[in-house]
This record gives sequence, structure tokens and C-alpha cells, in this order.
Amino acid sequence: MRKQSFTLIELLIVLVIIAILSSLALPVLNNMHEKAIDAEAYNFMGIIARAEKLYYIETNTYAVGDGAIEELSIIVKSRHWFAIDIAGVSGEYFIISARRWYKDPAGDPCSLMISYDSRTGKFEKSLVV
Repeated sequence: MRKQSFTLIELLIVLVIIAILSSLALPVLNNMHEKAIDAEAYNFMGIIARAEKLYYIETNTYAVGDGAIEELSIIVKSRHWFAIDIAGVSGEYFIISARRWYKDPAGDPCSLMISYDSRTGKFEKSLVV
């Protein structure tokens, strides 16, 4: 009795189908990876903003910009490098910005900046080339 096996053509067709499906899935996975990095920056900024708000409740002024600390920079190294800058204006409000550096598809260096303004309470996202 002879054993049935796959022909070379059948194996090649299966490999081509797998290659096509993986090429469709890679851009989606890359986009999800970028969103996870942004979520990490939002999380750090949210923690700092909550700490500033709690400090304001206790002292009626913000910690950054009240004369003691005018500006503060933090380099965060988790899985990805990004910088967080905190600036305050005379204890009345504060702005937190996170910047992450990377290369665009053309290979040119650029950075993505996410900022939080305590006056509006909103996050803004911008691309800096």
C-alpha cells in the first residue's frame, strides 16, 4: 500500500497563501504597536497630571511653576525612550508634553509630541518634523 503525500505544487500554493495573509496582517500589527506606545505616554502624563491636581488641592498652587520648580524634564525608559517635559506658569497652570523620536517611512528623523494643558484638560497630538 502506497502512502499519500502532498505534491510540490500543493505545498507551494499553501506557502503563497500564508505569505499573502501575513503581509496583510503586518501593517495592522505595526499600527497596534504604535498605539500601545502612545498609550504608555498618555499613562505617564496622566499620572503626573493627577499628582499636580492633588498638589493643587492641598496648596492652592501647582508644584511646577510656583517658584520652587519652574520646569522639569524626565527621560522615561520603559520599553521605548521618550521624554516628558513639565512646565508651569507662576503656579496657575501647567503643561505636560511627551516627545518620542523615530524615523518616518522615508528614513528622516522626526518626533511625535503629545501635550496636556491643565487649562483645557485635553490631550493634543502633533507630528514634529
